[in-house]
Amino acid sequence: MKNLLVAIDFSRNAIQALEYALMYADRFNADISLIWVDNCIGPDLMVERADGESRYESRELLKEIIDKYQSKFQKRNINFKLRKGKVYEEISKQAKKNGSDLIFAGTHGITGFEEYWIGSNAYRIVTHAPCPVVTLRQDFKFGKTVKNILMPIDGSMQSSNKVKITADIAEAFGAEVQVLALHTSKLGSLRRQVDKHLGIVKEHLDKNNINHTISEVSTKNLTQDTIDFAAKNKVDLITIMTEQETTQANVFLGTFARQLVNNCPVPVLSIRTSVVG
Repeated sequence: MKNLLVAIDFSRNAIQALEYALMYADRFNADISLIWVDNCIGPDLMVERADGESRYESRELLKEIIDKYQSKFQKRNINFKLRKGKVYEEISKQAKKNGSDLIFAGTHGITGFEEYWIGSNAYRIVTHAPCPVVTLRQDFKFGKTVKNILMPIDGSMQSSNKVKITADIAEAFGAEVQVLALHTSKLGSLRRQVDKHLGIVKEHLDKNNINHTISEVSTKNLTQDTIDFAAKNKVDLITIMTEQETTQANVFLGTFARQLVNNCPVPVLSIRTSVVG
């Protein structure tokens, strides 16, 4: 990983996301780019003038942020970009232009509100991004490292595709991967499908000498049982697959991802099927 992109709207959520991203940048020796998106649209000159003032103020605030954190992060470069348009589209475009390996975005969850754009756009960023996205709440307290990564595995075809990036992060931090097999049915064929993906994951982790444990649970509520497992086992990061909800086949997977991004108190790394290499 060489470039990390952090969505900035100057909220506490955004600063939390930046500080969390710095921890990853330090481990991967990566550069960080900050992006602020001007999503204000107005037809008259007064609004245009206000927009211009807003862009100037945002540029100055970004410079202040970089000055503050660059001194703590001297190994690599921190820069910023200003774009105008729809937040999730412009972040996606900038990630493509940068060749970003990860995007970091704060989220306040569905129960809170701030008059900034990150929280309300978090899931849209996830489903449009050309690379994996880490979303995290401002109230998540993290230390200097990632110790435990939770990787839920279900019966969907895409479920085991997240193992490579999960293993890469685990290796960089020296973390343990806790693999959780989620059985949503008693049907033998479906349970065998989960076991198949579980085997793929275990083989990759063993091959790369990643310390891991395997747990299994029968569930009717994927989101809540995943969150409960994360809390019980002091997980620092959850890695999931997601996809744009454009077909009936993606609805279940998309719903799980949306619920987890919106409700999980632990950072969630979302990986779209179409961007897995």
